[in-house]
Amino acid sequence: MSEHPFTELHDLIGNAEIIVLAQPDLLDLVVRGIKHLAADESDPFHTLGVLVEGVVHLLATSVPADRRYEAVQAVRTMLRDRLAACDLI
Repeated sequence: MSEHPFTELHDLIGNAEIIVLAQPDLLDLVVRGIKHLAADESDPFHTLGVLVEGVVHLLATSVPADRRYEAVQAVRTMLRDRLAACDLI
C-alpha cells in the first residue's frame, strides 16, 4: 500500500485538471474569430448577419422561455449602449 492512501486519486484529479485546461476556451475562439474576420477583407455585412443570427439562435435555443423576453431586452440595451459608446448612434 502506498504511503499516502489518496495519492492515486490526487494523481487522477491532477490529470483531469490538465486535460480540462488543455481544452480550448470556446468563447475565446469566438472572440479571436470575430477579430480575425474584422481584420480580414471579409464582407462586413455578411459577418454582421452571421453574428446577429448567432445571437438570435442563442436566445431561441439556450435561454429558458420564461427568461427570454428579459434576455432579449438585455441584448437590445447592451447593443444600444455599445453603439452609443462608440459614437455609432
